[in-house]
Amino acid sequence: MGDECYGFGGFDDMRGGAEVTVRDDDGSLVGTSSLETGHIDEVEGDLQSCLFSFTVEVEDAHFYEIEISHRGGLTYPKGALVPTDVV
Repeated sequence: MGDECYGFGGFDDMRGGAEVTVRDDDGSLVGTSSLETGHIDEVEGDLQSCLFSFTVEVEDAHFYEIEISHRGGLTYPKGALVPTDVV
């Protein structure tokens, strides 16, 4: 991965440690987490992408609403999320 990065200007809340909340398709809170340190993922001219990761263990649902910081939730179908095995 690239160098560490974070949001700036109006996005300065997008950084490692920012709160992540996950709600299921019934609107119930099913998990919380925080962003890991961001890393530069792609650079194109003067623009760069900052990639953040987080992990939340949740119960099975058809959709999940994910909110980072105070940005408002975005809804994703279960199939759009990257599953990981818990050992």
